[in-house]
Amino acid sequence: MLNHLYMILIASSVVCATLLAAVIFRLNHQGHKGDHFCSTLVGLSAGMLSLSAASHSFIATQLQHIALATLPDPFMLMLGPLLYWRLQRLLGKAHSSLVFLLQLLPGLLVLLLVLYLFNTAPLTHAQQHFSIGSEFFAFAHVWLYFWLCFSALRQYQHRLKEQHSAIDALKEEWLGRVIGALAFAYSAMGLIYLLNHTSLSFSVNQSLAIVMAGLTFYVVFQSLTQPGLLILVPEPLTPQGEKYQKSGLGKDGIDSLYDALQTLMQEQRPYLEAELNAEQLATLLGVSKQYLSEVINTASGLSFYDYVNGYRVEAVKHMLQNDNTRALLDIAMDCGFNSKASFNRNFKKVSGLTPGQYRQNIAETTEQS
Repeated sequence: MLNHLYMILIASSVVCATLLAAVIFRLNHQGHKGDHFCSTLVGLSAGMLSLSAASHSFIATQLQHIALATLPDPFMLMLGPLLYWRLQRLLGKAHSSLVFLLQLLPGLLVLLLVLYLFNTAPLTHAQQHFSIGSEFFAFAHVWLYFWLCFSALRQYQHRLKEQHSAIDALKEEWLGRVIGALAFAYSAMGLIYLLNHTSLSFSVNQSLAIVMAGLTFYVVFQSLTQPGLLILVPEPLTPQGEKYQKSGLGKDGIDSLYDALQTLMQEQRPYLEAELNAEQLATLLGVSKQYLSEVINTASGLSFYDYVNGYRVEAVKHMLQNDNTRALLDIAMDCGFNSKASFNRNFKKVSGLTPGQYRQNIAETTEQS
């Protein structure tokens, strides 16, 4: 019964992944810019799940072929390099195609070995030790790439704040959610491995297949509820050179530009534009984006994101002082915020109070006077 449920779960997730990949391919064919990362992710999931189902069916009928149950999954070995390559591209410093192919090499070699083992005799004693050792290699390989991906993701989020005043939740969280889900999945799978499957009869790869099936359903669900994921292709960020090392701006130049920037922000109020970015503000100030970043970072100690949103918070506070009856979200949108979450987070960060608490304080002060 359990094996039947397992096969139904895997088969349905393969169908979902294949259909989603087909939808993204269709978007590209119609001239839309589909997210190749998303299509590749679900494609790898479909491949891995199909291989898991095939090997499970094969092993169920010929138990002596246990090599397929002990070898690491080749598609999982390809997933880490894919995630890392994606983040490196977004950071504007992707490696060459040759380096990327070399990173995929372990997964490709294991895939060839798995295909070969479909036609081999039962494992020898030495081959069994090799298969067990390969599982430990797989764990080390995947966790290495998770660490690299988390590090690159933090860099990406930091760089977003250096160049944008409003960060789309889809841009910032999509890769983080995928990496986090996979990290959790591998932690759970590792625990199952260490406990030696005391409560379940699934192999390590079967356990991973169930996790990947769940992740596939998650990706499909998110794509249906947030269609923007299918065509979301974040623009790579501008690579940073050696930070401000040869800018030529001295202290007097920074102070002068910062005064001009303050005047610009107060008089023209460009922060009211929700999608304001560093390049647009630098154009208004008449300087390069690198100079603008140096001036803001050095003079205020803030990132571009925090600097601009600080003005938005002050604008909200000013409007609340003059009219404490309007909906908070309406005021936030008028002041340049593009989401409730961003508004609440930045308001609390700047003022130390939630917008509701600040409004309540104004009401209490008005009553006392």
